[in-house]
Amino acid sequence: MPLRFRILPADGTLAERTFELTEDTAEVRLGRQPTFEIELPFPAVSVFHARLFRGESAHEWWLEDQGSTNGTWLEGQRLAPRRPALIRAGQRMRIGSVDIVFEGWAPTVKGDESTATIARRLISDLFSAPGNDAPALALESGRAEPARLSLAERERRYLAGRAETSDIVLGGEQASREHAVFERRWDGVFLADLGSRNGVLVNGAPVTGPRRLRDGDSVQLGGATFRLTDPEDRYLRRLESVEGGAHEDAAKATPALEPAAVAAGNARPAGRTTGDSGRGEPPSQRSSEPSFERSSDPTGARRAAARARPTLSARRKLAMAIAAAVLVVAVAGLIALLVG
Repeated sequence: MPLRFRILPADGTLAERTFELTEDTAEVRLGRQPTFEIELPFPAVSVFHARLFRGESAHEWWLEDQGSTNGTWLEGQRLAPRRPALIRAGQRMRIGSVDIVFEGWAPTVKGDESTATIARRLISDLFSAPGNDAPALALESGRAEPARLSLAERERRYLAGRAETSDIVLGGEQASREHAVFERRWDGVFLADLGSRNGVLVNGAPVTGPRRLRDGDSVQLGGATFRLTDPEDRYLRRLESVEGGAHEDAAKATPALEPAAVAAGNARPAGRTTGDSGRGEPPSQRSSEPSFERSSDPTGARRAAARARPTLSARRKLAMAIAAAVLVVAVAGLIALLVG
């Protein structure tokens, strides 16, 4: 039997999704790494956030936080870093901003997601929430109407061609009646040539079959050039760059690259700040005092403090110089009187 997990909806931004791992699984790593058994591509999740591992028997499982920034929670209790806690089937864990039910060994259910697609599905759920920008094509050169097309609907074909019924009506003589088609799927925006007379180019290279587009790609068809903007792809690439630099402070990810729904998905349990040290009290008992990080560069800190001191104005410097001169003259006169 496979090992089953269930991701719960977060404030309406994530759909409930169930996925399974194979029965030979002995360790489950959770984090933002694409190579992990459970990839959770969210800023509040650390690169290596937590792990599950078997105990002495196949039905004994332990949950261990790996020193994550935003903590690992089991049934409302925050786990101390690297201090495993026994987890039983049916219990809920919170990994950064994601609630997951550990269902243990269970019979295979047809239609369950695979771990290879679950991360992209979660991102798709986030960007499907109201208030998030959809991928769009913007005209950069040539003749076409409209000059900007939003690919707001998923699993819909957007036709580009010379026909007046096209979603993008191409005005160039190089355009075929049905030139190409764009489709926004759960795993990205795809482009296909419909057998056009003059072909389709992406970043200067011809398209010979269905092609997944990336944020910023240039598309040439029918004498017109379009630029794709895809917030989902940009978000994923931002997370990949964070992972590549081993940047653990994921909460500082650029806000402009995050969907509006992430703000709700990243809500932390009450009474806890991002800089918590990992104590195991439940949220109701946690202090709301801010945390401060010590500088590892005391010399740099002193330089920063010196720069922060107020500077003297030119008028005040002049007054101080005059006062010093008067004081010198007075002292000299006093010495002359004493000597005389």
